[in-house]
Amino acid sequence: MAGLWAGGAPASLVERAVGKLDTCDLNTLLRGSRRLGFSAAVLTDSLDRMLARTTEPVPRATTAPDPSTRLRGFGDLPEHCAIELARDFEGFTLYGQFAWYNSVDLNDGIVFARDLYEENKRLLANYPGWDVWRYAPPVREPDGLPILTRVTDLRGINDE
Repeated sequence: MAGLWAGGAPASLVERAVGKLDTCDLNTLLRGSRRLGFSAAVLTDSLDRMLARTTEPVPRATTAPDPSTRLRGFGDLPEHCAIELARDFEGFTLYGQFAWYNSVDLNDGIVFARDLYEENKRLLANYPGWDVWRYAPPVREPDGLPILTRVTDLRGINDE
C-alpha cells in the first residue's frame, strides 16, 4: 500500500485495490511503475483498469501473516512475489508507531522508515552522512523482541 501511495495513487483507490486484487499483481505493478518511471496518472489508470477487469475479490491468503494478502494461489508465483511473501513470513516490526517522530520536512533529527530491502539505497541516498539504525527482531531470532542496532556496513543492511 505504501509503495502505491508513494507512487501517487490515491489512498481510496489503493484501499479498494488491496481489498480486491491479487497481492502479487499489485507488487508486479509497483515494481514495473518504479522501473519505468510511471507518473501518478499512469499508475492510477493502471490500478483503475486492473479493478475494472476483476469482478470477484481474489481470496485472502489465510496463512499469511498480513491479513490483507490476497492470492489466487501459492503455486508458480513470480520470483519477486515469492521473495516478498517469504519476508512477510519471517516476521516484521510495525513502524507506524515511530513515523510521527519524523520532522515534517524530514531534514533533521531522525527519519524513521520501513525496510525497503533492495530499494534501501534509494532512501539512504536522500540522507548522505546520516547514521543508519535498524529496529527489528534479530535476524537469527525472527520471533524475538525488536532491538535497535547501528548499521555500519550498508551492503549488509538486510543481512544483520
